[in-house]
Amino acid sequence: MTTIAPATSRRGYYYGWNIVAACVLSQVAGMGVTLNCYSLFLPGWSSEFSAPISHLSLGMAIFAFGCAVFAPLAGFMADKYPVRRLMAGGLVGIALLQIAVSFATASWQIVAIYAFLLPAGVSFSAAVPAQALVSRWFVRKRGLAMGVCAFGLALAGVIFPPIITALLPQFGWRGVWWMYGALIGLVVAPVVYFTLRERPTAADGFDYVAEEIEAPEAVKLPLRTIFSRPNFWIVVAVFAAIGSTSSAVTVNLAPLVRERGFSLQMAGLLISTGSIAAMASKLLFGMLADRLGNRIPLVLLAAVTALGSALLGVAHNQAALFCAAALIGVAGGVWTILASATAAEFGSRAFGRAYGVISGFTPIPPMIAPLVALAHERTGDYVMPMTTLAVMAAAGGGVALLLNEKRHEPFKT
Repeated sequence: MTTIAPATSRRGYYYGWNIVAACVLSQVAGMGVTLNCYSLFLPGWSSEFSAPISHLSLGMAIFAFGCAVFAPLAGFMADKYPVRRLMAGGLVGIALLQIAVSFATASWQIVAIYAFLLPAGVSFSAAVPAQALVSRWFVRKRGLAMGVCAFGLALAGVIFPPIITALLPQFGWRGVWWMYGALIGLVVAPVVYFTLRERPTAADGFDYVAEEIEAPEAVKLPLRTIFSRPNFWIVVAVFAAIGSTSSAVTVNLAPLVRERGFSLQMAGLLISTGSIAAMASKLLFGMLADRLGNRIPLVLLAAVTALGSALLGVAHNQAALFCAAALIGVAGGVWTILASATAAEFGSRAFGRAYGVISGFTPIPPMIAPLVALAHERTGDYVMPMTTLAVMAAAGGGVALLLNEKRHEPFKT
């Protein structure tokens, strides 16, 4: 097995940060319009296709079930095949489905595209292969690198909502989807393909290794081994509690804001506010994970998320809405801790498969979004569903206290 010698002579720029940047770009492109701006298209789709918000929200929920199928497969393939091919291929798929959405003539077509086409594109171009690749490039500053890598979804939420709300009156939602699909296929996918490399060499600098270690290679990790770890189930439970709040708010935010008398532009600003908070959270909690482990950051994330959800349920003025959006945006830091806890539990050599299996539980949070919309349609307000989400997030913080930070022995081939 090959080894990487200590690189004590090179202390300059580390190419691993290029890897992180390309992974961020891929996630921004793949999820910017499809996920971050989904809520902004709901009022227009609902009006044009005469479909209730709860019906259109099913597309996001079914999409999450598709990810449960493709995420473990993406993790397995990320350990076995070149990641740059997986991610570039996923981006090409997303570009094609973006164009397909622009030609939709009925609500069921949008739901079908989200349910059956988007899961593969997102699974192969976003967090699972990206974090698997980053885990190979970093030993030092791994939590920080994973936190920056997780910027993708949050950064897209900062950039795109104001752009989309400005472009919609000029080009309509069909034009927006068509143009964005062309940008991904013709520009972003080639850049990602030619930037990514599979793993570092000894010439890549000292940031990767603290001492002589074996070059990371995938190991065959049985599913029963993954499922036998209590920490696996604890992390899944906490992620489900925190992620359910974040996902439900993201999908329902624009309808909630419109109901309370504010404009679609206001909804876009709130989404951007939450995304800025998510970016800061992912970086901050990555650094906290490097220093404090994963248990304390998970507890803090659950507490802040619960507070934000409770506030959003009763917020009727701009200041309260922006505060709630920022607090719930902090929940985005859970993706950093999810990756960090997986790396701590299973190591970089088995990270891809383990993280893929954990990501297979991502359908749980999006299932809540249509339930929130349905509860609003039946009760006429968002107080009850948002309060329920707050209780769920707080319970997740209690579960996080059970996380065992003791590291296991590395897996053997």
